[in-house]
Amino acid sequence: MDDAGRRIILLVEDEAIIAMDEASRLEAYDYTVMIAANGERAVQMVCHDNAPVDLVLMDINLGDGMDGTEAATIIHDCRDIPVLFLSSHTEPEIVNRTEKVTNYGYVVKNSSLTVLDASIKMAFRLFDANRSIRDQKMEIESAYGRMQAANEELQATQDDLIEHAKALNESEKTFRSLFEKGPIGTAYHRMVYDHDGKPQNYVILEANPAYERMTGTIKPAGRLVTEVFLGIEHDPFDWISTYGNVARTGKEIRFQQHLEFNDRWYEIVAYQNKPDHFVTTFFEITERKRMEEELRKSEQKFRDTVWDMQVGVLLQGPHAEILLSNPKALELLGLTEDQILGRTSFDPSWNVIHEDGSPFPGPTHPVPMSIATMSPILGAVMGVARHAVGDRVWLAVDAVPQLDENGAVRQVVCTFVDVTERKTAETKVVDLLREKEILLKEVQHRIKNNMNILASLLRLQAEALKNQEAKDALEAAVNRISSMMVLYDKLYRSDTVGSISMHDYLPELVREIVGNMSTGEPIDVRTDIEDIMLDEKRLSSLGIIVNELMTNSMKYAFKDTADGHIRLTARRMGGRIRLLYEDNGVGLVDAAATPEADPPVDVGRSPRMEGFGLHLVAMLAQQLDGTLEIERHSGARFVIEFNE
Repeated sequence: MDDAGRRIILLVEDEAIIAMDEASRLEAYDYTVMIAANGERAVQMVCHDNAPVDLVLMDINLGDGMDGTEAATIIHDCRDIPVLFLSSHTEPEIVNRTEKVTNYGYVVKNSSLTVLDASIKMAFRLFDANRSIRDQKMEIESAYGRMQAANEELQATQDDLIEHAKALNESEKTFRSLFEKGPIGTAYHRMVYDHDGKPQNYVILEANPAYERMTGTIKPAGRLVTEVFLGIEHDPFDWISTYGNVARTGKEIRFQQHLEFNDRWYEIVAYQNKPDHFVTTFFEITERKRMEEELRKSEQKFRDTVWDMQVGVLLQGPHAEILLSNPKALELLGLTEDQILGRTSFDPSWNVIHEDGSPFPGPTHPVPMSIATMSPILGAVMGVARHAVGDRVWLAVDAVPQLDENGAVRQVVCTFVDVTERKTAETKVVDLLREKEILLKEVQHRIKNNMNILASLLRLQAEALKNQEAKDALEAAVNRISSMMVLYDKLYRSDTVGSISMHDYLPELVREIVGNMSTGEPIDVRTDIEDIMLDEKRLSSLGIIVNELMTNSMKYAFKDTADGHIRLTARRMGGRIRLLYEDNGVGLVDAAATPEADPPVDVGRSPRMEGFGLHLVAMLAQQLDGTLEIERHSGARFVIEFNE
């Protein structure tokens, strides 16, 4: 309704003039009219804009797009308002379409306004009646649901009562079964007082078989305790007065006590059941007490044995707790007896570290809940922080588990000695070795630097000479020095002292030589060197050999070829190292040889290699205690073998 209390009608009509005319006539009958030109607009207004519409007056044929029945269906799905169809169609098939949609009437256009007004009022009355019926139905369903819930709750309560009764019965059976068959001795008593109200005796009203078995009695129920346990009133422990206090005050007690009647130990709980009545539960601990006494004697023997030892000794219990410490252990750890007893060896406040600096306990030694699975520790060096002294002491520790008759760990004996001085000395030695390595690297660096200076001087001298042979000799010397410079550079950067891998040294040396002796035509140089560690002296010899062979190939081998290649390989072969160098150049041809002859290479007359260079290669191979083989056809091929 609008502010004046008039009903609001949404008129859905695609013909604007008809819509204006019908709206005007309806407003004359005291209605407020809103107009939608199509079904989509009507849905938007009702479902999305939430327009205050009391009734939809819906045309069926709305032109292109959504027709009236479709729009009415969507409006009903989103909002509960009456829809009255208004159409000029009277064909049965059109009217039947509206019957599939919830509606409140069908009015033919051009009907009198009186008929339309009556149809609208009838639609409102039908809508209100339907709503009232729905509300009553919902109220009836709600009341029925509440009644059903009440009936179910009543039935559940009845079922619970039945189950509770069954549970009580089962509980009583269970209690009786536990009482009669349980492993704990249980007895029910009534206290007897004298005329002054002092506890004088008590009657054993009921006792289970476990009680009889543990106490060594036969059918004690119904008898006085002084009749069952003869002489109990003279026992050092006042049983009657102790239980009398429980029966009178209701205060529960728990204790361990020896009974002289049968020379057994018990762990006992006593509590009041009702005034002057009490229950006792017995659990025999005689064997445990005997073991504790044996342990006490063992500890005393241990104390007497180790007290004056000049080795730190600790005795630990089943959870690694420290039970005993000799004076030497207290001295080494910088603690008093009160400060150490009861602590465990896994207490993080010790700040224990392994010899390598890792914490203890750590990933490899987690904190155990007990020492039952602990393995012996022998000779482990550990550092322990002494907070009272303000330093760290290094200890060599042995921890050996002690087993009982069943093979279970009962305790651990831990012994340790002070190795701080030894540890300090070892640290000093390590530091000195580190300083020596640094100094050695510095010496190697300076040697390399001096070699670099020497090579520069030789190059400068070669540039000042006019004699080509002298220049070549100086350049050869520079190349030999360069091979040694590469070696010393590797030594300087190596993590090891005095040894380098051939794989790290020779390929870089080859690249250095190729870079220093570039020719007009590119040469394919390949290396295949295994990772073989050699000492500095042998690597120096190999470096000079490779330098001589590479220099010779680069100078002389490829003058008449544009497809030169060099191969350098090194392999282990049955305990020996085999170095193979080859090129595809002109080969090593002796100047004095005839074409028909095949004499050995004369190293002093070969135009492929100066006599000094080849003699140097042969001498260095001999220095390696190795062999040298030379082939001169199809290029040059050098094979050097020596022991690894």
